[in-house]
Amino acid sequence: LCIWPTYLLLNIEPSCITEFTPLHSLLFISLCSQGWLAFKGSCYKMNKSSKPWTTAQQICELSSIGAHLVDIQNEEEHIFISSYLQTVNQIIMLWTGLNDMRVSMIFGRCRDL
Repeated sequence: LCIWPTYLLLNIEPSCITEFTPLHSLLFISLCSQGWLAFKGSCYKMNKSSKPWTTAQQICELSSIGAHLVDIQNEEEHIFISSYLQTVNQIIMLWTGLNDMRVSMIFGRCRDL
């Protein structure tokens, strides 16, 4: 899962599920391109190719300025993503921003790296 601001939305195809965050929290418009799935002002896309966590993070970062693997913020978002993955039969493996890159078995968000 990647995340970056909607104003950076171009015809870019990241190799992961991607989330766009609205520019302003009061402006609640989904600006999803074809092939993207909207949820609560964000857009998600999944690539079915398997990559290691570090590679997936690099692909997200290269997709757009400020992009990174998404941090699932709440149960509602988790249910949405899980439900979507079940409908496309892709519940096997999913990378998010949570990782233990700094200290083994101590998990933090990718934004904190």
